[in-house]
Amino acid sequence: MELLEGERARRRVSLDCMPPPEPQLAYERAERLRRWRRPKGAAMVPLAFVAKGVVRNLDTEGPDGQSLPVLGREENGELALAALACQFERELGPIAKDVYPYLEQIVFGSPEEAVAAVTGLSPTAGAETDDVEFEGVSGPLIDLAFDLARSFLLVVLVPRDLVGTRTVLKFSFDWTASRTPAGIFTGVLASAGYRTQPFALDVGDPSWAASYHLDVRVQAPLQARSLSLPSADDGEASAGGDKGLGTLIHASASYPYSPPPDREATLQVGVEAASIRLVAILVSLFTASVFQLALWLDGARDALLEAPDGAVAVLLAAPAVGIALLAGAGESHLAAALLRPLRWITLSCAALLAVASATLVGHLHEPWLTWFWIGSAWLAAAFATYLTVPVIHGTVWAVLLRRSEPSEV
Repeated sequence: MELLEGERARRRVSLDCMPPPEPQLAYERAERLRRWRRPKGAAMVPLAFVAKGVVRNLDTEGPDGQSLPVLGREENGELALAALACQFERELGPIAKDVYPYLEQIVFGSPEEAVAAVTGLSPTAGAETDDVEFEGVSGPLIDLAFDLARSFLLVVLVPRDLVGTRTVLKFSFDWTASRTPAGIFTGVLASAGYRTQPFALDVGDPSWAASYHLDVRVQAPLQARSLSLPSADDGEASAGGDKGLGTLIHASASYPYSPPPDREATLQVGVEAASIRLVAILVSLFTASVFQLALWLDGARDALLEAPDGAVAVLLAAPAVGIALLAGAGESHLAAALLRPLRWITLSCAALLAVASATLVGHLHEPWLTWFWIGSAWLAAAFATYLTVPVIHGTVWAVLLRRSEPSEV
């Protein structure tokens, strides 16, 4: 998964699998009927369930990087309907005329209408959830019905030479990264480095995966600090996490018998120190130094009042630089949320310097001039202290850890 600008993200999936050499998977109907010889042409291989809706920039590739065709909406729906009807007849016998419209609605209807059709299959259904109890119906049939109600099958046409051999099939598409609710103080603390910001990612449905791997890439200056996958439902398979400080992070898990009950991975994100955090620190230190030196040095403010042109030029240059560094085009909403407090600090310091230049030009009277400069000095110093403490703590901690490591002989 790669988080791009705004809520846009890119999901790339690679499946290490072996398409079964089943004659009934042949795409050409005539080839499926010729069971006395090896079928020719492409084979239909279902890769995954994809949520119903508009799929943007869908790409499917084979092991050599060559594009693979996918079934269209009508062919896809007919295949899904045939699978659902086959499972229904296998468990409940022939399909009645009043039941078949429900099956069609499950496959071709919108997610809301389709889920309602699933619950309408049983007179005992009282709610539109997966917890509905169906009398005389097995779990696999209900699971298939709910999956086809919310999703469609992504079926690719694989060349015949790849059937029956181990290969890697890939598909990718754009998706919307849902926002993770977070409090104001959480974002403020995470932006300064006091803690990390959690972000939930939908892992899909890794059913019966012997080895499931997830890579997440974030945009600089964000850092992926840790990534944890959900545990398996049977309690036997464990999910392993990974830690890092770069923009790319990896985690793996195993779901050989059942999918995880919770389909969300947790990504912990922080802000790189040598980025806009450093800019905010330097701007706040510069702002605090200007006001403090003007108060502490004898005759400093008098010199500024007597020669306002040069002083005003210096004080206005810093806000211009600070505002120029606030640009955030092309950021993801996660990056924008974490960097927003740092930009507000930089903008506040720039505003203080701009107002200070106005007090010099306008010759603000005492005691207002002194009060403004004292308040600005304390506010900028508070910003600098707040942003610098995590940097000092991290540096000291890194030094202590380095010293505690055993030396090589």
